[in-house]
Amino acid sequence: MHPFTPMRRIVATTLVVVLAAATGATDSAAAGAAASGPSTKSGLALDLARRTVGDDAATQAVRKKRAAKSFRITGAGYGHGVGMSQYGAYQLARQGKSAAKILQYYYKNTSVEAVKVPRTISVQVFGPEPYAFSGYADRARVTTVSVRKGEWRLVDRDGDIIYPRDGVASRKLSVRFNATGTKVRATVYAGSKKKESFTAREIRFQWTGTESLEGSDAVAVVQGANGTYRHGELVATSIRKRINITNRLALTHYLYGISEMPSLWGTDANRGIAALSAQAITARSYALVRMRVSASAPAGKLRKGCNCHLVDDVRDQNYTGWKKEGEKSANTNVGRLWTSAVDSTVNKDGEQVLLYAGKPIATYYYSSSGGATANVGDVWGGSVPYLRSVPDKASLSAPGNRMKKWKRTVPARTVAAAFGLKSVVSVKVIRRYKSGQVKTLLATSPSGKRVKLTAKSDQFRSRLGSLPSAWISSLKPGY
Repeated sequence: MHPFTPMRRIVATTLVVVLAAATGATDSAAAGAAASGPSTKSGLALDLARRTVGDDAATQAVRKKRAAKSFRITGAGYGHGVGMSQYGAYQLARQGKSAAKILQYYYKNTSVEAVKVPRTISVQVFGPEPYAFSGYADRARVTTVSVRKGEWRLVDRDGDIIYPRDGVASRKLSVRFNATGTKVRATVYAGSKKKESFTAREIRFQWTGTESLEGSDAVAVVQGANGTYRHGELVATSIRKRINITNRLALTHYLYGISEMPSLWGTDANRGIAALSAQAITARSYALVRMRVSASAPAGKLRKGCNCHLVDDVRDQNYTGWKKEGEKSANTNVGRLWTSAVDSTVNKDGEQVLLYAGKPIATYYYSSSGGATANVGDVWGGSVPYLRSVPDKASLSAPGNRMKKWKRTVPARTVAAAFGLKSVVSVKVIRRYKSGQVKTLLATSPSGKRVKLTAKSDQFRSRLGSLPSAWISSLKPGY
């Protein structure tokens, strides 16, 4: 996403849908969205149609025109467009709207209520791909875990201490994890010197300053992971003969580490604290849906492909742990603005969640719109009553939104391929969805052949060269 996080993806029947959120803000949960999304997205059908248009006088007039070499595409917004736009939420907060009012505007006929939630959540921070996406799984077969400050220890699944037998290990030591068949091997190193090695089906790495181990506050570091970790414990297992590591921690501590919106929005000067609170509620709601909490599974269900409830990036929500919670700006811990916003959504009755018909909802969100949010059916297909198009001028008027207008130069061959053509002379927008996103494009080839392309809006983003959004204003050929 733009000033915040990248993109989340969601799998339709045959299409990978990419979501984006505000950089620092997301395309989620955000994001979102597009992500390996919750169940509301499953089973969506690919809806893309090309139609050749017959010759007429207009086609004859362009027969002698040469093919374009590139296209200058202009547009607005960043993300898929479903649910809450983060810049829109920011501007509404600046206008005095509460977190609940913001959420009920973007997610129709919903309510914000305090409910009891599972105490812990498991997040994959290193390991194989559980969602059948490409480009996200960790390729390394080995990773090293260590701590900054403090001390650590290794325990097995039953909580029995593996290493060291008589206390805790120094931060000068590290542990290298790798899979060996269905088990995981942990090898302790002092610098480059191997000390001891242990093998088990599950090995847990615990550090001081947590519920598991008393002592000075430590931060765990996993080589190759998205974040660093102050809370909980790390659980190492073998999945498909690959090393898999999850951060098991309290749900509130997980939310402390969600990096989907700029913490600085919460300063008195920026007046965006309600937007941060709204983000905390959407992040919690999304997590509960992904945890698959039910009456028969009150603690949720772990996914076999990752021994986790969800992953730590934009396939679900961007989780960076202590990097977010301990975030600093000008030597000030601005991460506290975010954690305070999370805390403001917890009261004596429980933790605030966004509900529709009494159940937590899939709270997709993204960075900014082109002036209106999108119907979910126009983006991915299907129909979800609370994911409907609403005006979103606030997104365009929010301060700092560098994506209210954007330009991209895309090779003409990329554009032509979307229409099944070898080359093109021109491309025009001829129909739009209610949100203003593109619905149908008309391309003309050098020979005068014209082809119409109608698709779900998010398909245009990927087919036309990973565009920031489908709020496309124009496509101008370059020679």
